[in-house]
Amino acid sequence: MKKVKVEKDLCIACGACMGNAKEVFAFGADGLSEVKKEFIDDNDQAAIAAMEGCPTGAIIIEDVEEEETEEKHECSCEECHCENCECEHE
Repeated sequence: MKKVKVEKDLCIACGACMGNAKEVFAFGADGLSEVKKEFIDDNDQAAIAAMEGCPTGAIIIEDVEEEETEEKHECSCEECHCENCECEHE
């Protein structure tokens, strides 16, 4: 299992990530890319292509233990797009 992050301070809103993996990324209210599917399978080639194709290196994909995918997390989205989100605005 892998966890996907976007470093907002590096994102230039080019949309390359969404061109490769629209099920994983979306534009946020701030106009920058955000993660809408935080945890992906190890072999998610679309998400890996998005990371490799990001011109600024804003996308980070890291290995995680299965237990981490089950932890409750705080959503930072204004209108949540997180697949595993337990926010009040759902």
